Amino acid sequence: MTNEWTNLILDYHNSLRSKIAFGMERNQTGKLPSAKNMYELVSNMLLGDGRTKEFHANVLPFSSLGTVSWRNWQKR
Repeated sequence: MTNEWTNLILDYHNSLRSKIAFGMERNQTGKLPSAKNMYELVSNMLLGDGRTKEFHANVLPFSSLGTVSWRNWQKR
C-alpha cells in the first residue's frame, strides 16, 4: 500500500474515531457517549520496509491485547 493510500485511510478512520471520542456520533437514541481513552492510529509501515518476520515475531503476539490490530497499526 502506498503512503498516499495509507494516509487517506488513516485520516478517514481517525475522523470517524474523533466523532465517537467527542460524543458527536449519533445512534438510534441520540448520541453515543464520549470516549475516555481513544487513541489516534498511526501507521508504522513495518511491512513496507520488508521486515515481515520482525513484524510477525514482535507485533502480532500482542494483537490480542488491543495494542495493535492485525495490520501494521499502533497507538500513538
